[in-house]
Amino acid sequence: MSFKHLGIVVLSYARFDFLRHTLHKIAAGVARVRDVYPDLRVTVIVADDHSPEPLAPLLAEVTAATGQPFEPLVAPARSGVNQSFNRGFLRCRELGVDVLCEIQDDITTTTDDWLLLELQTLADVLPANRVTFVSGFYGTRYRYDRGRTGVHGRNAVLRLYEGFVNLVATMAEWGKCFPMDSIIYRTGEPSGFPHNNRGSEIDFNLFFYHPQSLRARKKMVLSFTDLVRHIGGECSTWKAANQVKTQQTVLFEHGA
Repeated sequence: MSFKHLGIVVLSYARFDFLRHTLHKIAAGVARVRDVYPDLRVTVIVADDHSPEPLAPLLAEVTAATGQPFEPLVAPARSGVNQSFNRGFLRCRELGVDVLCEIQDDITTTTDDWLLLELQTLADVLPANRVTFVSGFYGTRYRYDRGRTGVHGRNAVLRLYEGFVNLVATMAEWGKCFPMDSIIYRTGEPSGFPHNNRGSEIDFNLFFYHPQSLRARKKMVLSFTDLVRHIGGECSTWKAANQVKTQQTVLFEHGA
């Protein structure tokens, strides 16, 4: 594997029980990567969209427990996921990162090898120049599947689209679309936080509607079906109030 510096950008806002769990999963994944690739430099950035609680104490707590340092990158005001990721991306570029892993703050993983498998798979598929993103998450809300395959002994799916939950690509590939304006390219409207009944549509921009989207360049994403699970949707603000669970309930139900 030829990557020299891995940047991990964690997108976070105001759900620190989930974030704590996610950071522990990231620390475990980074430890496994370092076991195999001890010379790979790793920087983990927590891009927080101006949460009401201070971020530093939580990062210090997880670092004390795992030994993994985290770099806080806190927005001066709420600006949405597009700008949070832009800040993380630009910081990675400043640091000379060559491969970037994006991940939300509300995930769990099925194995500590999740990050290692994503990086090794990306290195495997890049020479063919058809698959340029790898994800440990397989979203089922939208179906854009183009074929199933096995990778490193695990099930994976070739897709035209994947949710912005966990995506890995080279910095050069991310740089085709980022930094990204905070607009919904499909309609030209400003993206939401979510608010005004609009989300960010950062995922649809990346895969379909940005002028340099994957569709525009005839590229695909390979998604593992069983590495990363998005558990925060059960606390989503898009749900009716009587359907929303607490973070503690969701973590307990997922054995976290």
